[in-house]
Amino acid sequence: MILSDRRFLGLMGWGCALFLLLVAGWVGVCLVNRPPYLMPDTTSFDTGDIFFSVGDSWESVAVRALSGTSSWEVTDSTPSHCGIVVRDARGVRLAHASTAAGKIVVETPEEYLRNNGSYCIYAVKPPCPVSAEGIRQTVDSLVAHGVKFDFDFDHTTPDALYCTEMVVTVFEANSCPVFSSLRQQSYIYPNDLLLRIGNSR
Repeated sequence: MILSDRRFLGLMGWGCALFLLLVAGWVGVCLVNRPPYLMPDTTSFDTGDIFFSVGDSWESVAVRALSGTSSWEVTDSTPSHCGIVVRDARGVRLAHASTAAGKIVVETPEEYLRNNGSYCIYAVKPPCPVSAEGIRQTVDSLVAHGVKFDFDFDHTTPDALYCTEMVVTVFEANSCPVFSSLRQQSYIYPNDLLLRIGNSR
């Protein structure tokens, strides 16, 4: 083997080892700095509110990065997931398209935090007046029909929805098309909904 080839391979090997060491260090720092799961104060959550969550999984980091966040900090509040609040006699429930369950589910905040790797949940009021009963019926219908999680992220398939698509669909079904124009994008990020809510006030 030629000496220059050996040097090249040696440099490549050390370079890869250094890269892996840096990645391991970054993961370690993230785990050490990871905030504890925070149980939200849900006393002000109402049916029809849109909840947002911040997760610490690689998928959450990817969604947040793709949606335009400039921070790699786990404590950045750019949302990585969203859904709709449903309050009834049993208390507050969070309806969302779950990748873990592969379908639309309704969970308590405690179940949501445990099952989805999120450490922060917050809710915002809907951008237009909605009927609490109408929202509840639409969510119940999606759950009863076993609507799957849309792993293809395709807006044209009503039999499968991803998180933001579910929120848009529920609001459209309840005469609130404020998010409908977002369907022109190839993908709707949770932050897109949050920005649209802020712009509609």
